[in-house]
Amino acid sequence: MKISRIYSNFESEFKAIDFCSGFNIVLGRIFHPDNLQKDAHNLGKSKLAELIDFCLLKGRSPEFFLFKFPLIFAKYVFFIEILLDSGTYVTVKRGVSRNTKISIKKHDVGRQLYRGDGWSWDYEDEAIGVAKTILDSYFNLAAVGPWGYRDAVAYCLRSQEDYTEVFKLDKFRGQHILWKPYLGHILGFESNTLIRNYQLKNEIDALSVKLIELKKIIGTTQGGARGNT
Repeated sequence: MKISRIYSNFESEFKAIDFCSGFNIVLGRIFHPDNLQKDAHNLGKSKLAELIDFCLLKGRSPEFFLFKFPLIFAKYVFFIEILLDSGTYVTVKRGVSRNTKISIKKHDVGRQLYRGDGWSWDYEDEAIGVAKTILDSYFNLAAVGPWGYRDAVAYCLRSQEDYTEVFKLDKFRGQHILWKPYLGHILGFESNTLIRNYQLKNEIDALSVKLIELKKIIGTTQGGARGNT
């Protein structure tokens, strides 16, 4: 699967972005004469990656920029067109104000613009969980089964904080069971064994905490019993 195009319902404010079939670079440049001496940070490069993540059905967060400034972005509807391994395309439509209602359309020709009314969608206003299942069937990432495409997207769209460690994403801080079995599976290891390993470790940790609590209770009881004799 490859991103083919991303666009919005307001072409004058967010122009359609077409991706080439090879290597793509998002380059931030300053053209305004008054700002030429400023650095090229904070020009929206990372925001484009976040927008792609939104179009690929990332869950809602109040800190996400589209939801953090609702008065600015509530009117927007975004579309992402994906080239599938079969050579066909699938377009996902997701609005900011109705972000849990997803429409999906499969088509043979790329570089389409399905903004506006009057289009026939294969799946229209589906719940986000259902839409993820539909996209999983289209993307057919059998190599990462039983994990869904969202697990792969998390590694493809990294923030700066996600490069602190090569394999461990920032959002998986401290939760080995959420990411190590997945990576192990990708590297050819038996994922079920890894999952069971971390499940057992979690059970041992929970029992260790319970044992400490029981020792405290028993110690208190024994002390009280000695004091009454």
